[in-house]
Amino acid sequence: SYLALGDYHAAIRYCDQWLLDETESSKPYSYRGFVHFRFGHHDQAIEDYGRAIEISPRNADARAHRGQAYLAVGLQEKAHAEFAESLRISSADPAERSKVSLAIGHLCGELSQWDAAQSHLSIAGQLDPDNVEPWRLLALVQLAAGNDEAYRLTSAKMLTLFANEQDSGVIHAVAQTCLLAPDAVHDLAQVITMAERAATITPRDAMYQATLGAAYYRSGRLDEAFARLQEADRLGREPDRLRRCSPIFACSFLAMLETRRGRYGDADAWHEQACDALATMNLPKHGCFDWDQPIMMQLVYQEASDMRASLTTD
Repeated sequence: SYLALGDYHAAIRYCDQWLLDETESSKPYSYRGFVHFRFGHHDQAIEDYGRAIEISPRNADARAHRGQAYLAVGLQEKAHAEFAESLRISSADPAERSKVSLAIGHLCGELSQWDAAQSHLSIAGQLDPDNVEPWRLLALVQLAAGNDEAYRLTSAKMLTLFANEQDSGVIHAVAQTCLLAPDAVHDLAQVITMAERAATITPRDAMYQATLGAAYYRSGRLDEAFARLQEADRLGREPDRLRRCSPIFACSFLAMLETRRGRYGDADAWHEQACDALATMNLPKHGCFDWDQPIMMQLVYQEASDMRASLTTD
């Protein structure tokens, strides 16, 4: 798509032609508003979302996105009014309302509006507790906001809610969330079991292997952790992989592991690899809802950096 290519003018021309073809539809205005927002033209995004709402007053998605644009220009009250209206006009079905709250939480998270993101993601989880995504994002946002105790409570809740889950994606999401900070949960054995199940079901997934390595690391099983994290690093670097894995996660844990072993030269080498990968990370500029992975990588890299820095001050 033009957005993926970063071609703003081509994307706008596409929307303008769409408007000529569908003059009574709100969709072209909504999409053009989305394009404007992606490229930082927030006032124009607000205008186009407004036109979409004039045509379709019960367009909850357009209202949520206009709320995000208001947040971007500092109009907090208008933003939260739009979010509230988006929820009010959405379906009465709890699962559908959860989707709206989840979308709003995403939109707030993308702008690092942590308080608003926590509020809406919490609502989304309460409305649809069997959906792992609101809980995963809520825990991540809490950690990013420095609300460590809330993060630990959410992690523990996830272990309870999804204790009998069979889907490897859900199992992995829960395990990985519980490993983003030390001492996140009391029952590391359950986290290890979930990480092992996910890695066994999908053995060629680099991130699943990295998460299992992180679980072993948190529990002090350093030899097993080293083997899994090295395998994750190898898998993630394979060419033409269906799912490429950033080396930041595995390299950061390998740096911490080697520091604990006293192999400081090796730790520095892994930390440098993580640092180089972080410096070249393609932070989301044109896509939506992909802000969470960079934040996750930054969190584990920061933990490794703090451990490394502590050696120079002791």
